[in-house]
Amino acid sequence: MGNAKTKGYLLAIISAVTYGAIPLFAIPIKQTGFSFDSALFYRFMIGAAVVGVYLAAGKVSFRVSLKEAGALFLLGLSYALSAHFLWLGERTRSPDSPQAEFLRGVINPVGVKCGPDSDAPGLERLLDRLNPLNEPGKITLILRAGVDKAEKTYRALLRDFRSSGRHILWVVDPMHGNPRNDGKGVKTRMFSDIMRECEIFIDVCRQEGAHPGGVHLEMTGQDVTECLGGSDRVEDLSCNYDTLCDPRLNASQSLELAFAFAERMVNSAPPQERRTSGRF
Repeated sequence: MGNAKTKGYLLAIISAVTYGAIPLFAIPIKQTGFSFDSALFYRFMIGAAVVGVYLAAGKVSFRVSLKEAGALFLLGLSYALSAHFLWLGERTRSPDSPQAEFLRGVINPVGVKCGPDSDAPGLERLLDRLNPLNEPGKITLILRAGVDKAEKTYRALLRDFRSSGRHILWVVDPMHGNPRNDGKGVKTRMFSDIMRECEIFIDVCRQEGAHPGGVHLEMTGQDVTECLGGSDRVEDLSCNYDTLCDPRLNASQSLELAFAFAERMVNSAPPQERRTSGRF
């Protein structure tokens, strides 16, 4: 008993140390150009294989009893409860993807990223799986076409869904469709592109009779220099380029965009919705 307890403590310490060291290994992996999506895939694939070998070596049966199946179900439910708003990315929103299959079984609100290649028939199939009862508040379509393709993409989707009777919350993600390169191989985004895509989203929603429901931003309260432009005229990324992943709006840029977004929402609203005007 004592040996088993000691072994348990030892394994727990090793697990904690190795898990906590993951960011240290993630930095050089990122610097080599290896994407985090690929790193996560190999991490979990190799981890599952190691666990499988360990169980097989210990002659542990892989058979799951009814009681164990109930426990696994509850664990899966707890996983869904660990987050409120779950979403499908641009590369995982196929109606037949395992991610869609998982989200089909949870009661959480679900978001779906929609890029320039999105089409209404494919999204209709996906929504039939995710929200067969057409429950209000269940589905958010997050539009992220990029400033150059935004108007055409958003107008087509809004028109196709206008007569469908589906309950959809429309949101824009002006960040992920607007990557830029500063000429030195550094990934950035232009504040003007982000602002313009927000404006297109609001205007097209108003024109097509839909309510612009919100905006998704990548931002930080720190004074970073990762996105170019804005009233602070960020021109030199090297001053404080701190991200290990995607470029973020800094505090000043975030506030500037929030006020501009709110002002356009108010000024473009129908008279019956307009309660105030100007900057908040």
